[in-house]
Amino acid sequence: MGYGGGFRPDPQGRMRWSENGRWTDDVRDPDGTVRKDGRIPASAPPSTPPMLGVDPPRRSDMPTRSASSGPDLAGAGGAVLGATGCGGLVLTGVVMLVLMAFVWQLRWVFLALWLALPVVGVLLRRRGRLRGWVAIGGVAGWLILGLLVLTGFQIEQGVRESERREVAEAHRSADAETAKEIGFTRDALAGMGDDGFCRNTFYGDVADALAAREQVSSCSEAVESITARIGPEGLEALRSLEMTRIRSYVPEREATEHHVYRLGGNPLGWSEIEVSHNAIRGFVIHAFA
Repeated sequence: MGYGGGFRPDPQGRMRWSENGRWTDDVRDPDGTVRKDGRIPASAPPSTPPMLGVDPPRRSDMPTRSASSGPDLAGAGGAVLGATGCGGLVLTGVVMLVLMAFVWQLRWVFLALWLALPVVGVLLRRRGRLRGWVAIGGVAGWLILGLLVLTGFQIEQGVRESERREVAEAHRSADAETAKEIGFTRDALAGMGDDGFCRNTFYGDVADALAAREQVSSCSEAVESITARIGPEGLEALRSLEMTRIRSYVPEREATEHHVYRLGGNPLGWSEIEVSHNAIRGFVIHAFA
């Protein structure tokens, strides 16, 4: 007569579940705990009624520990270690970012430490203190310092190169602005015979100063006197007037920079001229000498 599944004593003396004429890997301890035991007997189970129960064991029914075993210290310890490891990685990342941000400014400090660390290592070795993790940490620190030194000087070279490019670009921009202003000045002087020269080109008392220089009563009469004296050839020569900027400044209560140029030999007999140029007033002559 056959019987259904249940716990029966196996050849090793354990209460092992069997059914359908075969042993399984579920065993039951004396305290009622059901667990897995892979040492399944080769012999067939006896054809006797089961001694304990008829329902097969389920994994959800198998207690992993007794109720009196206390809190899960292993799980708590793992959580603490995991949190500590993550915090250490974050802190290391922050420290490395700070070092990389200032590494080129601290490059000489890192270089001094990099050179000093081997000396410290030799002294510790002579005293027998350089071994194990201390030696490994020292070598790692020395390599990291070397990397920081190399990175610092590379960044410093890049910063200097960037500064040189910015200065060169500023010089090119200033040279282009100067060339444009010189062109405006030459064209204005060469075209002084046109209508509106005195009204549109001079600023302040410069028109009166030009009239006084030519010993006439108005700027327009002064322009007529100059153009008659130097002639078309003299006016055309002003288009190639030699000009050298000697200083720049911003007058009080103004936002436009004024530029003073030294003039080469010219039909006007002027030695200097002060001009400015902006989007509102355009090209203006402020003074001449």
